[in-house]
Amino acid sequence: MLLYHAQFVLPDRAKKEKQLVDLVGKNSTPESRSSLVVVGTQVLEQSLDIDFDMLITDMCPMDLLLQRMGRLHRHERGVRPDTAKTPVCYVITDEYTNMESASRKIYSHWLINKTADTLPDSITLPDDISSLVQEVYSATSDECYDKYINEQKKSKSRADCFRISKPKGKSIHGLLSKPVETGDEQLAQAAVRDGISSFDVLLMQLSADEKIHFLPDQYGGAEVSECPDDEECRRIAEQKLRLPTMFCQSWNIDKNIRELKNNCMKYIAGWQNSPWLKNQLVLFLDEDLKGELNGYDLHYSFEKGLEFTKKEECE
Repeated sequence: MLLYHAQFVLPDRAKKEKQLVDLVGKNSTPESRSSLVVVGTQVLEQSLDIDFDMLITDMCPMDLLLQRMGRLHRHERGVRPDTAKTPVCYVITDEYTNMESASRKIYSHWLINKTADTLPDSITLPDDISSLVQEVYSATSDECYDKYINEQKKSKSRADCFRISKPKGKSIHGLLSKPVETGDEQLAQAAVRDGISSFDVLLMQLSADEKIHFLPDQYGGAEVSECPDDEECRRIAEQKLRLPTMFCQSWNIDKNIRELKNNCMKYIAGWQNSPWLKNQLVLFLDEDLKGELNGYDLHYSFEKGLEFTKKEECE
């Protein structure tokens, strides 16, 4: 099984993507594909040239669903399993009936409902894309649609706070100096994303003697200088991952950002002069690649990425 999601540091994500392309890409072999199960999140929707024999997916808006289906039987193959001669996508429909499902926490109820109501038993790609997407996004007059429109207006309003103003006169001086409501870069990044807020951290190791190191699989776990040069800063900036959405909810995102800032800033004062690293948050792990954040135990590995467990559950 190969697991792929956003909670891997960037170099490990690149390795995972290469594994995916090698195992199930255009030039993959029946041997590399045999008995392989790939489990992934929305990041699989990105422009990876991969080709699945069969696809099982949660419910999501029609345009994204069709994009996922585009990874199914993407290339002509002389050999496919007997059970996958015809491209079949299984859509988990309890996302439609369960009001507390993960999809409904990410996507609009109206879009999920319209997609489920519109989804036919058979789809021909790419011929059916335009008609299906237009049908889903066509206006309807009901409570869910009105809520969706209001959410879109609020999202646009939040994004407007961070838009670059129109230049005045012939000079672009001051073009990027538009004030925003928050002075926190991480909160600003989270504020302009649709769906559940999220923000990135740099994942590093802090030894018992309070020396900062790369993770063992990154540059051999080398120790980082107190005032790293530009090349070292670039390597540190690569150690970025997106925190799981559990830590980015409206009721805890501010607290988690403050806790991370309090835990890391005393160690990275020498990083603040670098354009690569200024104002970046660092999540430190110990020699066993374990850490803590706001009542959760964390662990990182190449196989599973960043995992978290509530301390009460561990006890």
